[in-house]
Amino acid sequence: MNDEELTLSASIQHYIKKGLLDNSLDDLYEAISARRKRIARDLFHDLRVGDTVQINEHIKPKYMVGQTGTVVDKRQSKVEVEFDRPMGRFGQRVICPVTSLKKLTR
Repeated sequence: MNDEELTLSASIQHYIKKGLLDNSLDDLYEAISARRKRIARDLFHDLRVGDTVQINEHIKPKYMVGQTGTVVDKRQSKVEVEFDRPMGRFGQRVICPVTSLKKLTR
């Protein structure tokens, strides 16, 4: 985030915490939900088999965060990732929601 985005985000959070946007909370929730869905859809369409990805902070269990791997299959709204090393009870291949992935360039 750049400085302008940080300032805007801090302002919105401040207004929400102070109750100044109470009449707009449902609209804000809908807008945020729609935006998140659009980001996930765009990322899903952008990911290709063979792309390198990294697990982000939106995954559980947390020990998976930071792991890298390769997209080996796409399934509706999720992708199958073969990780560079096995991960606990999941082994080396895991089906992940795209919202838990960050596309990397190698």
